[in-house]
Amino acid sequence: MRRNRMFAKVAYITLCTLALSSFCISCTEGYDEDPEFSPGVSNTQLLSPPSDSIKCTLSATGEEVTVSWPVVMGAGGYQLSAYNTDDPSNPVAIVRDKFIDACSYTMPVAEDTHYQFVIKTLGNDQYRNTEASEGSSKDFSTLTPTYMTIPSGTDLTQFFTDNPVVQADSTLDDNGNVQELAYEMELGGSYTISGPIDLSARKVTLRGWKAGHAKLTYGPDGRIWTQNGLKLKFIDFDGSQLSAKDKKACLFGLSENADDNITDHTNYKNFFIKDPIVMQSCNISNLAASIFYDNGKDYLINNFVIKDVFAQLDQQQIPFNFNKTSWLNLKMTESTFYSTTQNAITFLFEGGERPSKLGSGSNKISAWNTDIEQCTFYNLSYGQKRFIQWSRYLGQAAHTWTMKRNIFVDCARNGKATDGTDNGNITKIFEFNTYFYNGAVAETPYDDTTTLQSDPGFKDPTHGDFTVSGSDQLAARTGDPRWLPAATTQESPGEPADSIK
Repeated sequence: MRRNRMFAKVAYITLCTLALSSFCISCTEGYDEDPEFSPGVSNTQLLSPPSDSIKCTLSATGEEVTVSWPVVMGAGGYQLSAYNTDDPSNPVAIVRDKFIDACSYTMPVAEDTHYQFVIKTLGNDQYRNTEASEGSSKDFSTLTPTYMTIPSGTDLTQFFTDNPVVQADSTLDDNGNVQELAYEMELGGSYTISGPIDLSARKVTLRGWKAGHAKLTYGPDGRIWTQNGLKLKFIDFDGSQLSAKDKKACLFGLSENADDNITDHTNYKNFFIKDPIVMQSCNISNLAASIFYDNGKDYLINNFVIKDVFAQLDQQQIPFNFNKTSWLNLKMTESTFYSTTQNAITFLFEGGERPSKLGSGSNKISAWNTDIEQCTFYNLSYGQKRFIQWSRYLGQAAHTWTMKRNIFVDCARNGKATDGTDNGNITKIFEFNTYFYNGAVAETPYDDTTTLQSDPGFKDPTHGDFTVSGSDQLAARTGDPRWLPAATTQESPGEPADSIK
């Protein structure tokens, strides 16, 4: 009898557990799966989730965003559209009218891009609810949030005099560092810079818009200096008034007066700049002076990046002059540099100490890198023995030098753009580079890898059109990608949106 009572008790508990599990599953899958469940809303025209209730959460890698919103009772689902709004007047649909049977959606996103999401509540026939009359929109951006907007027509030198960059504040990022300040110029705006701007040790982004770059004209004394991370994006630089006779003349460079209190000079022999210095998606015209100059100061830059830059130079100075500065990682990619004149002047100069001598203890440096990939160079350093010149980096096995898929035409002495830069000890990774000089393939003993022995066939290089026609270069997709046919893909590039609904 006791055993029977025990069995009955176990059976009762089991049945209760199964019933509870069934109830939980019904709640998880949605009320539309359970004929006994009512949302409490019927015979109603539904509303879309309020815009301020829609959340956009960027993944830790910055490669995806999850859009989420609260449940709308009585809904039969949701309709989601996503637009690229880099050009606010011409949004491009990425996702259009997608049915979502949930309250969130995850999709990939691109760097430095504006988006708009539109969420619309759909009706539910079972409860005779009709769809919302319109969707709710939510703007989202992968750009660093704007700190200040600079009106078109502004002299940036005067602007930063009137609005000094705050060097420290109580708002720190997740890593305990002072947050980056992003100054945004207006879409298609025009600006001048009459004198030096020293951003000192605050991380700063100065940017225009992808769809309409800011136009920035330099006066004879114009330049931007920093001793911390700096990002220059979506700007068209006019350097026609900068004189090559002024050695300090440059678009941007490093501060003359580095401060021990705000630039790390305790753990490193040189002033150490941890955060990246970046020029990205910019155009440069009529520049006889340097693009970058370190002011002859002893800095150590962790990351220096040039990406997607088109530069028309009148090369009378060293475009990238690291006079006493060293770098740990220099990366130049997907860019075009050419000169309208021929001068035997080095393109990239490094005169700083080798990094292995600059750190100590836990900060000792054992390796550093120079990486130049998919760039197009024309008529630069003509007749100069060393296109790239470094002294203390010479012959160091700890230095890895990567040169991949670049095109050099009429560069350096006899086209030998990579010669004279090493005694053989540098760790080099070279592939698919083209060296062409005065109408013929150049001999380049130092690059004995898979060089392309043919004319890249530039369309009109003297007028800045480097469209590639050479079959070898097209097959290997070498040089700045902007001069190559669009890569084939299975994905649609998107379509213009008639309107945002």
